[in-house]
Amino acid sequence: IRDVEALKMPDSFVQTTQDIVQCSGGEGVVVLVCGEVGTGKSTLCRYLINCLLNQHSGVWYLDCDPGQPELTVPGVLSLHRLSEPLLGGASYTHLRTPEKGFYFGDNSPQQHPVFYLQLIRALVSHWDSCSCCSQTHHQQEQETMTMADSIHTQTSSHRPHFPRRFSPP
Repeated sequence: IRDVEALKMPDSFVQTTQDIVQCSGGEGVVVLVCGEVGTGKSTLCRYLINCLLNQHSGVWYLDCDPGQPELTVPGVLSLHRLSEPLLGGASYTHLRTPEKGFYFGDNSPQQHPVFYLQLIRALVSHWDSCSCCSQTHHQQEQETMTMADSIHTQTSSHRPHFPRRFSPP
């Protein structure tokens, strides 16, 4: 029982997740999670996805970490529609076939940042144009959230554009 503390979610994760779930209300919200290696981005995304699935029929997840992807093998950037919680520990226990995916071919975007961002833009574009992602569908089903895990942009000139139509107030 001495390891119970290791199973507790940090208070900051719980509060952030509660704020996002409240903002999601009856509409979708786009959430971008980024940070340094080892800061808990994937853990926060998993927790947030599971909490959102308690209130929404689906969560869209944009997995942008080619080195340690959550739902695919390393080297792949992918878009997933999730309707079941992510349970278990290590990412390799959650392997899923993506809605759309691209083989980036490297574990880090540092050597090819422009190509990396082109693939991210293509995935965002696919999500944005998907027939099940129409504005009407979002309003009727109250389902779509998008998560991005570990975007490693070095300069502001290479940051991807994300749609703002689902941003919280």
